[in-house]
Amino acid sequence: MTVFHPEFTHRYAGVSAGLGLSTVYGIVQKHKGEVEVKSGKEEGCEFLIKFPACTDEPEEKKKDHKSINNLSLKKVLLVEEDDEILDLLENLLTEQGLLIEKVRNGKEAVKLLEKDSGFDLIISDVIMPEMTGLDLLKDIRI
Repeated sequence: MTVFHPEFTHRYAGVSAGLGLSTVYGIVQKHKGEVEVKSGKEEGCEFLIKFPACTDEPEEKKKDHKSINNLSLKKVLLVEEDDEILDLLENLLTEQGLLIEKVRNGKEAVKLLEKDSGFDLIISDVIMPEMTGLDLLKDIRI
C-alpha cells in the first residue's frame, strides 16, 4: 500500500512527526501482526493494528537476573522534554535505588554538567527543543 511506503507523506518538506507508517508497519509485521486501513473521502483514516494473542505462560524471573543495581551506577541524569516520559523513567530508575537528576533539554543538561560532572549515566532524548541529544553528546564529550 502506498501509505506504508517510506517516502509517502502529506507533510511539507523538512517537517517530521512520529515514527512514520512504514516504521510502524515494519514493527507490526515483525511481531506477526497486521495493520488494517479504513479510509473514506473527507473522513480521514482509521488504522487498526492487530497482534496475535499470547498464549504462553510468563517465564518466572531467573534468580541470576541482573538488575541495574548489579552495575556500578548510582547517579543518573535524565534529559527529556516530555513530562510523562521523564516521570516514567524517574520512577523506574528510583525503584532501582538510583539517584536521579532531571532536566528538560540539552542546554539545561550542559549547564548542570558544568556544575556537577559526577553522573554515572546520562539518558537523553534525541529530538529536543534548543539542543538535540546528538548536539548534547558532542558538547559534553571530552
